[in-house]
Amino acid sequence: MNDWSLKMKDVCIATGLTRQTVHYYIQAGLLPPGRKTGRNMAFYSPAHIERLHRIKQLQHERFLPLSAIKALLDERDE
Repeated sequence: MNDWSLKMKDVCIATGLTRQTVHYYIQAGLLPPGRKTGRNMAFYSPAHIERLHRIKQLQHERFLPLSAIKALLDERDE
């Protein structure tokens, strides 16, 4: 899963999220940043898409706030 070939556009299409939402999740610490290749360019892996699907699932199925989702994901990562 170390394939860093996805652009932001690919991530948005795969998840149904906007670019702004993905950037917000990165800033909030819910999602690791992409691999920067320039000032305005980064690449993402399939793991980013899986994590975004997990975030959406927790929001919609369990109605959890982002702070609780972050705590769950941080706990799972450790």
